[in-house]
Amino acid sequence: MLCAEVLIESLPAGVERDIFSYAVPAQWQGELQVGSEVAVPFGSETRLGYVLDLHQQPPAGLELRDILQITGQQYLPPDYLHWLKQVARYYLSSLSQVVFTALPRRLGARLQTFVKPLPSAASMLAAVESRYGTAHDLYRVAAFLVSAAPQYKTRQSCYRHFGKAKAQKYLRSLQQDGLIVVWTEVQPPPAAKTQLSLRYLQPAPSATRRQQELLAALQAQGGLALLSEFCQQQQTSPAVLRRLAEQGAIEMGDARVLRRPLDEAAAVQTKGQQVLTSAQQAVFDQIMMALGTERPAPILLHGVTGSGKTEVYLHALAAVLEKGQGGLFLVPEIALTPQMLRRCRAVFGEQVAVLHSAISTGEYFDEWERIRSGAARVVVGARSAIFAPVQDLQLIIIDEEHESAYKQDSGLRYDARQLAGLRMYNRQGLLLLGSATPRLEAYARAQSGRWTYLSLPERVHAQPLPPVNVVDMRQEQLRGNAGVFSQTLQHQLGACLERQEQAILLLNRRGYAGSWLCRDCGEAVGCPLCAVSLTYHQSQGLLKCHYCDYQQAAPRSCPVCHSSRIQGFGLGTQRLTEITQKCFPAARILRLDRDTTQQKDSHQHMLDAFGRGEADILIGTQMVAKGLDFPRVTLVGILAADQALTLPDFRAAERTFQLLTQAAGRAGRSDLPGRIVLQTYAPDHPAIRHALAHDYAGFYASEMPEREALAYPPFGELARVLFAHGDHARAWQTAEAFAQELLALNLPDVTLRGPVDAPLSRLQSLYRVHLVLKHPRMQRLKPALRQLRSRFQPQVQILSVDIDPYSML
Repeated sequence: MLCAEVLIESLPAGVERDIFSYAVPAQWQGELQVGSEVAVPFGSETRLGYVLDLHQQPPAGLELRDILQITGQQYLPPDYLHWLKQVARYYLSSLSQVVFTALPRRLGARLQTFVKPLPSAASMLAAVESRYGTAHDLYRVAAFLVSAAPQYKTRQSCYRHFGKAKAQKYLRSLQQDGLIVVWTEVQPPPAAKTQLSLRYLQPAPSATRRQQELLAALQAQGGLALLSEFCQQQQTSPAVLRRLAEQGAIEMGDARVLRRPLDEAAAVQTKGQQVLTSAQQAVFDQIMMALGTERPAPILLHGVTGSGKTEVYLHALAAVLEKGQGGLFLVPEIALTPQMLRRCRAVFGEQVAVLHSAISTGEYFDEWERIRSGAARVVVGARSAIFAPVQDLQLIIIDEEHESAYKQDSGLRYDARQLAGLRMYNRQGLLLLGSATPRLEAYARAQSGRWTYLSLPERVHAQPLPPVNVVDMRQEQLRGNAGVFSQTLQHQLGACLERQEQAILLLNRRGYAGSWLCRDCGEAVGCPLCAVSLTYHQSQGLLKCHYCDYQQAAPRSCPVCHSSRIQGFGLGTQRLTEITQKCFPAARILRLDRDTTQQKDSHQHMLDAFGRGEADILIGTQMVAKGLDFPRVTLVGILAADQALTLPDFRAAERTFQLLTQAAGRAGRSDLPGRIVLQTYAPDHPAIRHALAHDYAGFYASEMPEREALAYPPFGELARVLFAHGDHARAWQTAEAFAQELLALNLPDVTLRGPVDAPLSRLQSLYRVHLVLKHPRMQRLKPALRQLRSRFQPQVQILSVDIDPYSML
């Protein structure tokens, strides 16, 4: 008997195993292979999974159930699967969670569960009414099932309407009472897109003059064209072309059409590969030496903003492609992919693919298939592109390696930098990380010799780094200026506009006002689900929670004391845009934040417009500080530069230094000199002082003693254990018991902090309590953490273990 070991998706809570054995029916035995996606019976339900192994020896004493259906084929070669197993062990995750994160679910089949009343809608509703009455929640669920079209509802629509827990409970009751039938269907995976096309075959002696013109036009296009496009170009009809097909001059048939993401971005003219400067060439030579060794150490390329790191990356990719190998180029934000895609396509043409979560399912499917087949050997993408199935992958480049966006903060909490290191070690390839402000951990590894350190300390062609003018806002207020802009920044903005140059204003808070506050009693309207204030968004008149997406209309009176003196306080990008427009009425202003970039490709369109000079000022959150290159930007204004310093996070100073240095690097990147104006209430803080001087080494020297004293990375490794429950006491008691049992193991070198309420103590109606663990080698604690998590998981709604956490909120 042929048996398959199947990795199951979406296992019920409490199921420890994720690999199960199934029999392979005769009709599938010639087609099924490792990596096949299959539908299988699991309990009373149908589940999807991937075949990990095939063998002829069924487990003794077990009667295996048959695989129901082959639903697709995915990429799971042995070396890729081995890497995913390493990832699962490192992050204390199940293999199923890792595999189903790596292989995008939108590329696979979907299970859709349907619900239908029995024996009829009217009789079902009547039975529920007589048994429970019309006021019962179960009656409302039943009424929803019989309301309007379609005749039957999806289970997911019930979850959306009533909440998952309530819907599950009442659907189960209705099913047990025989009043509904529930069944599951497999929805097919995405498929290649085809369109009717034309192919030139031979001349047509009897063709009319018009037909001869059409044949000549088709030949001029290489003998191939899509029917719809050709008809539009030549102002003809399909009927005319069918007559040519009947004469044997052309052939009409379906042809695959690739859906290409960001085609507009790629179409914009940009420079191709450039000649390296002597400094870049020296760095590139070292990279080439590393590529020639058997298992090269990772390389940290520490180059100031504008030093030409991207050009070095492109030359390294070109060297890999010349050998027929593949490369992966990661950027921290989706907003940066169009810019990098242009650069790569200008050099490597159709060998470049792009992957990130904002492209459509059809585009993702076509790009994934081009990568898997080897048609695309360079992949540009954000964090999730680390899982791309690049053929013969030998080089991974991580640009702006300091960015926390490389760390996933939900689900599988992986760090793309860690995964890249594992993947390249396995493949004996090279990991190349670059930044003007590398993580302190990365710099320490490079200084210790574990990594190779390469430096580009000057901008290309010796362009100077822009001078920074720091404005102490305490003194500004003493002089009677309570406005958003210091006199210095307002003057510099006016001068910049007069010179017809461009400016960027950075404020790392979106919305109109930070809170909606009563001036009489001091009450700030908070989120009912989270322990945070709501942010006011004036354009919609709404208060929004930036953590759970709750929103409500802004009240006109205080909900506590009923005073009408309630309004927005604090500053967000929306209000900053309004104030800037009032100060400079003729200025053309763009605002770049999450609120203005909801639509597909909106980042790209806004940045392209700014690059074409269609706006004078770009206002944004931290998005505008990351890797953007606009030659006519000569002024960067940083408002509330010290805002992040108050966060309860040991990385707060590091993040502030990085953000300020990176933002300053957006100015003066061409022949035009740049200027930076930095407004702060803490001008003497080391992070701000060293950012002013573009002094990374000084900041490193000032910060490391504190890290060492407290055993924070790179002097120790961290894990964060989070407990969340609707009952605060339950979350706290579970965390306490977990901590006591961990300490009772008497493991050496363990430092435990907590339990304490998490800084974000309530999120989406769940109270959050956490523990923070420190250890010189966290790997030694993982078996105990895995065992304790399994024991305590059933006691709370969420118990997550975050290895190498980046957020302590």
